[in-house]
Amino acid sequence: MYYSCIIMLLLPCFFSLLLHPALAQNPRIINNQAENRPPRLLPQGDLERFSIAENTPVGTIIYNLRAEDPEGGNVLFFISGDYLSVDSNTGVVTLAKALDREVTPVLDVVITIEDEPIREAPENLVAARRTIPVLDRNDNPPEFREKPYAFSVLETQDVGSTVYSSVLVFDADSGPNAEIDLRCTEESSIDACETFDIFAEKIEEGKYRGLVVLKKKLDYERVSSYNIDIEAADKAVGGEDRLAARASIIVKVDDVQDQDPVFLNSPYSATVAEGAPQGTEIFKIEVRDGDTGKPRDLNVRLEEDILQYFQLVEENKSADGVLTLSLQTSENQIDRENSQILKEGGLYTFTIVAEEISPLEDGIPGAETRTGVTVVITDIDDELPVFNRNGYFLFYLILQEITVPVPEDVGEDTPLPGLTLEVVDMDVSKNAEFSIFLEPITPNSEGVFYVYPETAIGKTPVIIRVKDPGQLDHENPEAKEFSFYVVALTANNEAVKSRVNVIVTDSNDNVPSFPENTYEFSVPEDAQPGTVIGQIQAFDPDSGSFGQVQYSVRGFGSEKLTVNPTTGDIAVANCGLAPSRSRRRSQSCLDYEAQKTFSLIYTATDGGGQITTTTLIVNIEDVNDNAPVFEQTEYRRVVRIGDDKFQPPLVVKATDKDGPLQGGGKVFYTIKSINTDVVVFEIDPLSGELRMLRPVSVEDTESGRYDLVIRATDQGNPEPLHADVNVYVNVGSMRNQRPKFQQRLYEATIREDAGPKTEVIGVTATDPDGSDADLRYSIYSGSKDNFIIDPITGVISVAPDANLDIDQNGELYELEVQSTDQGEPHKQTGNTKVILTIQDVNNKPPKFTQSSYTEYVLENEPKGFQVLEVKAVDLDRNADLEYDIVEPIVARDKSGSILENVAAYNYRSAFTIDPRNGKIVINEQLSYNQAAVIILTIEVKDKNTEVGENSAVAEATFYIQAYNADSPIFPAPWTPSDPTIEIEIDEELEPGTPFYNITAKDPLTGQLITNYQKLSATDPMSEIIQVSQYGAIISNQRLDYETVKSVKFSVAALAGTPEDLRRSEAHITIKLKDVNDNAPVFESPVYRAKINESVLPLALVTTVKATDADTGIYGEVIYSLEGEGEEQFMIHPTDGHVQVRAGARGRSNLDREIKSSYSLRVIAKDIPAGGPDQKSTSVLVEVELLDVNDSPPNFSQERYSAVVPENSPPNTMVIQVHAEDPDVGENARVSYDFANPNQVQDLYRIDRQTGQIYTKKLLTGKGRNEPYIITIRALDAGTPQQIKDTDLYVTIGDVSRNDGVPEFIAPQVGDVATVLEESSAGTFVFQCEAYDPDDPNTANGKLVYSFPQDGSIIHQLFDINPSTGLITTLAALDRETRSEYSLIIEVKDLGTPVQQATRTLTVKVKDVDDHAPMFDRQKNSVPLRLEVVEEMALGSKIGAVTAVDKDIERNAEVGYAIIDGNEDDIFEIRDENNVGVIYVKKRLDREVSGLYSLTIRCFEPGNRAIKSQRKKYDKSKLDEIKVLIVVLDMDDNNPRFETRNVTLGVRVNAPLYTDVVRVTALDPDADAKPIRYSIKNITFTKNLNNLNLFNSRPKMNTITQVDKTIFLIDPNSGHIQTNQTYHEFSDGYFMITIMASNSPDLSKADMITLKVFVLQDTDLMKFVFDDDPVKVSKQISDIKSELESAFALPLSINIYDTEFYSQYDGSLDFGRTSSCFQILKDDNVIDLNSVQSLFDARANPSVQEKLEKFRVISVERCANVKSNYEVSWVQICILAIAILIGIVAFVAATTLCCLFGKYKRRIRRQNIRIVEAPVRAIIPTTHPPGSISGGHHHPMSPGSIAGSRIYEWQETALPIDTASYKSIPR
Repeated sequence: MYYSCIIMLLLPCFFSLLLHPALAQNPRIINNQAENRPPRLLPQGDLERFSIAENTPVGTIIYNLRAEDPEGGNVLFFISGDYLSVDSNTGVVTLAKALDREVTPVLDVVITIEDEPIREAPENLVAARRTIPVLDRNDNPPEFREKPYAFSVLETQDVGSTVYSSVLVFDADSGPNAEIDLRCTEESSIDACETFDIFAEKIEEGKYRGLVVLKKKLDYERVSSYNIDIEAADKAVGGEDRLAARASIIVKVDDVQDQDPVFLNSPYSATVAEGAPQGTEIFKIEVRDGDTGKPRDLNVRLEEDILQYFQLVEENKSADGVLTLSLQTSENQIDRENSQILKEGGLYTFTIVAEEISPLEDGIPGAETRTGVTVVITDIDDELPVFNRNGYFLFYLILQEITVPVPEDVGEDTPLPGLTLEVVDMDVSKNAEFSIFLEPITPNSEGVFYVYPETAIGKTPVIIRVKDPGQLDHENPEAKEFSFYVVALTANNEAVKSRVNVIVTDSNDNVPSFPENTYEFSVPEDAQPGTVIGQIQAFDPDSGSFGQVQYSVRGFGSEKLTVNPTTGDIAVANCGLAPSRSRRRSQSCLDYEAQKTFSLIYTATDGGGQITTTTLIVNIEDVNDNAPVFEQTEYRRVVRIGDDKFQPPLVVKATDKDGPLQGGGKVFYTIKSINTDVVVFEIDPLSGELRMLRPVSVEDTESGRYDLVIRATDQGNPEPLHADVNVYVNVGSMRNQRPKFQQRLYEATIREDAGPKTEVIGVTATDPDGSDADLRYSIYSGSKDNFIIDPITGVISVAPDANLDIDQNGELYELEVQSTDQGEPHKQTGNTKVILTIQDVNNKPPKFTQSSYTEYVLENEPKGFQVLEVKAVDLDRNADLEYDIVEPIVARDKSGSILENVAAYNYRSAFTIDPRNGKIVINEQLSYNQAAVIILTIEVKDKNTEVGENSAVAEATFYIQAYNADSPIFPAPWTPSDPTIEIEIDEELEPGTPFYNITAKDPLTGQLITNYQKLSATDPMSEIIQVSQYGAIISNQRLDYETVKSVKFSVAALAGTPEDLRRSEAHITIKLKDVNDNAPVFESPVYRAKINESVLPLALVTTVKATDADTGIYGEVIYSLEGEGEEQFMIHPTDGHVQVRAGARGRSNLDREIKSSYSLRVIAKDIPAGGPDQKSTSVLVEVELLDVNDSPPNFSQERYSAVVPENSPPNTMVIQVHAEDPDVGENARVSYDFANPNQVQDLYRIDRQTGQIYTKKLLTGKGRNEPYIITIRALDAGTPQQIKDTDLYVTIGDVSRNDGVPEFIAPQVGDVATVLEESSAGTFVFQCEAYDPDDPNTANGKLVYSFPQDGSIIHQLFDINPSTGLITTLAALDRETRSEYSLIIEVKDLGTPVQQATRTLTVKVKDVDDHAPMFDRQKNSVPLRLEVVEEMALGSKIGAVTAVDKDIERNAEVGYAIIDGNEDDIFEIRDENNVGVIYVKKRLDREVSGLYSLTIRCFEPGNRAIKSQRKKYDKSKLDEIKVLIVVLDMDDNNPRFETRNVTLGVRVNAPLYTDVVRVTALDPDADAKPIRYSIKNITFTKNLNNLNLFNSRPKMNTITQVDKTIFLIDPNSGHIQTNQTYHEFSDGYFMITIMASNSPDLSKADMITLKVFVLQDTDLMKFVFDDDPVKVSKQISDIKSELESAFALPLSINIYDTEFYSQYDGSLDFGRTSSCFQILKDDNVIDLNSVQSLFDARANPSVQEKLEKFRVISVERCANVKSNYEVSWVQICILAIAILIGIVAFVAATTLCCLFGKYKRRIRRQNIRIVEAPVRAIIPTTHPPGSISGGHHHPMSPGSIAGSRIYEWQETALPIDTASYKSIPR
């Protein structure tokens, strides 16, 4: 086994030896000799085509040589030269020496390889030469040669020429690294790079020539030399940095004589005080030749110094040619009060001229320059104030005297009347200042008056006011006259005085007085006008008219009284009432019921207008002057046969307005009369309720209706008053429903030019209980007579005479359309609204505002000059007007002849007009000689005209005024044909500075014009330009180029005398030149940006932009940074891009943890080249750095130490470590952990969030003094996560003394506890927790919690458990009382000394919803009253209610709901910001309801069920409020009849004053006047032949106009009565037109037509029912409707009565009923034969079925004529007996007459007189005198007359004798 192991270990070594090359050579054997073949270099290892970069570091392996030996032996490598070295064994080539391509461009090396010798064969050496190129790297910057560079150039050198070519640049590199670019850098002098270009011209590789080319014109005077800083940079390749070099070129500009003299310190202006002594220097003048290279001498002089106030004094001349002069005052003293200076406002202008002195040999005058001088002459105080009245001197004073009368009753601060005192100081400014005061002369003047103003400047009025008017008294001699001085005192104490004498005049200064403050009188309300009720007088101590007192009374109700103005007697007024014939009382203004007491103001006025008032109370005494008034004019009720009570109860109610002394309004009710003898009704005397005592029956009255008269009687004295009302109780009922339209509102649109009968819209209605085809349509209102409606189809169309012009009738029509049915007994009407909108049509021609225009135009006005502007208007809304000049165009020459030929002068094209605005301008040059008057026809067209004319014309006459050759001439370029002048000035000239002088000459005298006049101009900006009389142009405000580019105005130069005035006009245009007067303005006042702190350099932060209102270079803006952030940020100078600047190591310098924000100051400058005029503006750029997690947490200590007692229980806090991360957000959120858990051995734990370290087990020190080391780690929450470790040294030892201080665990600082209000006592608030490091089993570690004993309310509300620290409540808390408490918590141990700690806990009381919302009102408060106007727009707000909830936030939200009074959903209430806003939801119509009583409830929004709750108002509940909404009336209704187009009948034998019908109209408006009724027309239609159903051509009826008096109508009640019998009108009918009106405007009245048939029994048919009348009367309506439906034709039936059937023998059949009737077709009566055919059972079986249904046994004629029959013997006997009885009766009568005559004769002989009592008709009191009750009063009932058949027992009510009958009034 041992040997086997050795063999296994040696076996690998053996094989390796066999495989080794050196041991495995296989030499070649030739001729028994070993051959050693030479080695060879292998491809890719022989340095072939190899190159090396020159910047390769020494020691770098650059290549690996490879070779092979044919025999497999080792090869050694060698290389020549100093630069490379090779490892002989491996062939690795290394750079041994630094390369420099510029020194050694190639490396020539020899590579040698050597193999090993074999036996006797020696080694072989093989050599190979290689050339290795050294590759260039950009390591040589360009180099400038032959420096320095400088040259000169003439300022007149041509632009584009090469001015210098001696710049040579070399670069030792090759290829692109040797290619050169030249540029001019920013370091060059100002404007150098803009003036010269630099180009690189290649000579050979690495050698360039720099060419300097002139690119901008040179100006020696502006820049005399340039320093061009040029940079040569190579073109590095391969990502290498470009290398550069710099050089300077000095350019000198040679001067050429081409410039005028220059004033260096112009413009010149100065201020000089008037009176300045001679030689006073005003300012220095510096002037030099503009050619500074070769300056000439100058001659400087003054011109235009008209007053010769100034002179020039030469001082010196500098070496550079600057001549300095001094402008000084001359011997002529300056006087500002000179008229010429005053006229110019203190300005004095003249010119300084500088002229070059040219050499004599030149023979050319030198150039000159002029500049203006403006001198402001300031004032000195050399004038005294002067009053506007002549004064005189007294010593150093000037005096004058004034007398002023003043009334004694003048008020305080009142100016003295009539005093016109004025003081003037001719000085200006402060020199014109002076003070004004009063100086008393008489002692009584002190303090009585004061003067205003107290200080003044220049000219001022002096106002003297009364200071103490109580000192003025005309009656007091000491207070009657006052004297004082008004003193004007200058600053030099020079004064002017004016004496004022004040005379006090008498006035009415005493007021009338009443002895008493209040007067009270009483008067009965029926006192007659003129009744005196009292007298009041006042006393006035003044005399004369001032002491005369006039009396009057005013106030509410004062018109009811009269006052004698002299005596003061107070009496009852007449009030315009007519005397009354009533025996109860006379007419009086007073009415106790309207006003019980009047509180009036009684006034006493004296002759001077002084007024005193006292209170007058007039009490009205009540008298019984008001009868009861029923609430309704009549009462109607329909009951069924057999009813024994009213449902609902029928109550009549009357009110009495009289007061408590007259019954107190109590009313008693009685039944005055009834039309039946049966006792059916009784009335409650107190309540007015009408009750039935027995069932009602149609048999009780003749007409089936009870007519009652109810009387209401008051309890007044001395006699009660009463009123009656009619009550109608009908037995039975009928009904007809009104039509309904398909839409409540129709809308349509129609063109304004729609023709007559154009259909607009159709309306459709339906009849619920009848045929729709029977409906008739009409337009009730709103058509303005422009629309009509087809009564059958309901189509609305344009009326034949319609005028739909919008301008006349408006564009909106609101039509009220009605539809009326043909129902019985009353026709019904439905309404709808139709709104028609008129579309405007362009159909009106335009119209000029003037029919003609006249203008005067100078012939030399230039082309384009506006001479006139015409205007036209068009009423159409889409008008587009275009103006033009059309024929005829007429011209006249100066002789007045009309021009015909236009060849010589084309006057037709003299003017042209702008088609858009009507401005007429000159088109061709005008010529007075050719055309003196040109008359144009101006046309305006409306391009949008659709219909009618579209144009209008006006005439414009132009009078051409000749230009006088002798007129003044303005300087060039002004010419008479082109009188325009352009002036160019700098902007921002000071106001008042003359900037141009107009110099026109008089061609006759050659003198300058001195009279100029500015003309009015259309340019409003021209108002800022003023032209002085002498031609100075001055601006009265600062001119700003950015606001105004130019100003145009005209000036006239006037020459000659007023009689021979010559003038010329010049149109001047002032063009402003821009100056740099505007600083750049940033688009935003501040810029803000946010970037990550890790952002890379050159990242864009933000872009600022500033604009400059100036132009050119003045408006170019460059940017720069200043101040904070310069090292961190940079800005692009022209684009404004703010970018991050790169730091030293290629990264930014931003670190949010060092600085989190930057306030960059960006400067924007104009004029990029700089200069003294450059302006700048800065803006703040606030950059906020956003955090990235680039910083680890930092512990507050480098290491922590802690001591833990060895007896500390578990969870004892050892220490709290703290680390902060300078990052923000999640990156700064720090957590803690143990870095090495093995260190803690489960003895400690750490709170990851707070860093607090606690013990987990009991610790023991084990006698160890050294601390334990625990590594604590802090980790942030960012990505990537950053960590930081620190060490904690923990020492465990014994602690026996109380050195542990309690620490709060809870609450922490800032903790807030919450508790609900109203929580019961003992409610948990907070659990306090504290920790003491001492042993808790000892006194040192036991903790006690408490509140400090500070006497606060905290001890009454909160409790803290001393052991546990639990805080609870002691009482219920109320948030509304206090919402927050601050509890100071103390915790202390029981050790010695005591250790304690305090902590503040905030307790917030949370709101609970413990307060219900309530309205802020009293329980007995009156309802909230809101007034609205009817028909107000839907959705309109009408009011609001607000409830209060003492809770907060959501608990205080309030909802609102209407719980009562809104049954029709008229209103809605919305919650808007806790306010209940009431809106109108549906249409408000006062005629429907004028008062709404809403109950609104507030509630908590969660209780939404209240929204649907409905309950009555409970005033005791404050969550409810009653709102009364009063709907105010507007007059929007006219009277309307309740029923229309009634058809009824009247019997031919109806008695007089029989009620036919009662018509009733209503006006729903509340304030409507009473309605009056009248008969407008009555016609009678005679039926020549009744309508035959089977005769298609009935005879025509005849219509006759009859007297309106055959019927009577009560104008107040509408009762229509008969006024005669109608036998003569049988067989026909009346058409009665009734009008109802309550307005003088008859268009607002309503009309109806009554069709009244005159009936005879012979004209009627009758039904015979096999039933009694009671049952039949209940079915009458059903019979009528079913029979009408059974007829094949549209027929109607009128049934007139129901009575017991009368048989042919006259007997009554009480088991049957007969009802007379009539059949009509289209309101025409059908003849009886046709009627009988209708009821033929065989022809009309359906009619027969209906008759059988209603038990009709026969249809007969209503009155039958008995036929002759044979007389029987019995009848003959009876007739004979009757004749015998007649004979006996005749004999007896004759005998009686004789006896009676004998008796009368006997009586006469005895003087006995017989008095016959007149026979009286029985007439009910309810009818007018002479009227007779003729049936029941059923309005609109066909049976009202026809049913009242006259029987014999009724006729007993008629008068017996004819005379009595005729005497009845009709």
